[in-house]
Amino acid sequence: MDESITKNANKKHNKNFLATQIQQVVKSAYVQNFTNKGFEMDGRIFHLKEQLLKNPQHNWTIEEMSQTVELSIPHFQKLFKAETGIAPVTFLRDLRLEKARKFLETKFYRPKY
Repeated sequence: MDESITKNANKKHNKNFLATQIQQVVKSAYVQNFTNKGFEMDGRIFHLKEQLLKNPQHNWTIEEMSQTVELSIPHFQKLFKAETGIAPVTFLRDLRLEKARKFLETKFYRPKY
């Protein structure tokens, strides 16, 4: 009986550990508690991030992202980096990599080398 309790505790600990790791990746990649330097995130950037999160498979370009928030490309890139700490293309790449990692962890598919 004690062994089953230990196994359940280990499973719970592993799930909590994994959840914590995922939360840290998410936070560093795109959440940052929706704040930057103590100020609320710019609504345009927040809205764009929500769109990227909902549709990461879309063939996003810098031009399309900047048009979505109605800013020039240089201003958009500067504002996005100021608000999130990373460039828009880096954010999108990290988002896609995280989704791919989750897919591979949850599926039985093993890539051939």
